[in-house]
Amino acid sequence: NNPQQATVFIKEKGIPQTIIYYIGLSIWLMYFTIYAIVSIGLCIVGAILLPLLQYATTTPEITASSYWVQLALIPASISSKLFGSIEQIPLPMFLREPLYRLWATCTKCDLTEMKNDLKSYKNLGEFFIRELKSGVRPIQNSDLVAPCDARVLQFGRVPENGKITHVKGYAYPIELFLGENTLMEKKKKENRLYQIVFYLSPGDCHRYYSPADWTVNHRRHFPGGLYSVAPMLIKYVNGLFAIQERVVLHGTWGAENNGFSMNLVGAMNVGSMTLNFDESLRTNQMNHWFTSRSQTYEKTYKDPVDLQKGEEVGVFHLGSTIVLIFEASKDFQFGEHIQPHQPIKIGQSLL
Repeated sequence: NNPQQATVFIKEKGIPQTIIYYIGLSIWLMYFTIYAIVSIGLCIVGAILLPLLQYATTTPEITASSYWVQLALIPASISSKLFGSIEQIPLPMFLREPLYRLWATCTKCDLTEMKNDLKSYKNLGEFFIRELKSGVRPIQNSDLVAPCDARVLQFGRVPENGKITHVKGYAYPIELFLGENTLMEKKKKENRLYQIVFYLSPGDCHRYYSPADWTVNHRRHFPGGLYSVAPMLIKYVNGLFAIQERVVLHGTWGAENNGFSMNLVGAMNVGSMTLNFDESLRTNQMNHWFTSRSQTYEKTYKDPVDLQKGEEVGVFHLGSTIVLIFEASKDFQFGEHIQPHQPIKIGQSLL
């Protein structure tokens, strides 16, 4: 993978450059062919089992713990684990630029915004989590801003019955998503809860940032499944987010210390989710595949983590979803410019 060492080796052995190119290309085609065959097989199994998810999620009492749910989620988790491993394999130098440009073309990714040269990314994993140039995402003067490049799926007030909606017409109890001791139970009587859902496509920046000045007190990790979170599948499986692997960050924001929750939802082929301030977080682990979906891994921060608006929080290793659920006054309103399916960029005001 070191271009200088490779050049010396080629010259010493007298190996034609064309042969080296073909060898490198053949190796990568072999890797991706094996992955594609295995993934297609797993997707077929997952599709067969998908009705089990649909059935289970219409019965909220069994959603989190049903063995049928666990069985249906395993194929997508295996596929995601495989992809997470493949994206870490070093790419030959000559393949990097054409492969990354092909990806950018297919996913409508703007390469002019990235910080480093294409050839500097040693593997697909590094390219997926590429940093942006300084200044390309100015943070607007607002109390609440977009935490990621994404599309807005859904937004608005959480009803008093505590059921949240991630796709219009499909609602489920908030405690299935956030777990027990939720914001609904802790909020002040005069306030309301609000939510906004962001869908990150594969071509979006996979880094996520703090949407406000707030303090993280607690982290809750649900080792759920890793199905696709594409809007069409969310409509098919009600409460899909409640059975996906996710990381729930609880805390407070504003002068009145109102409740605030930033929720990172995993998806198919998301190798892992990471937090810059918490290296102990481990997601998409094989030993979690057979644990109950009601199982959580919790951490209370002895020293609460103060995050500044626009500060980088962590990384999705490929696209996924972020859900903000927060407490605010009953007069709170999202800005008129916020609309369903609207593209939005990091740092843009939500008010």
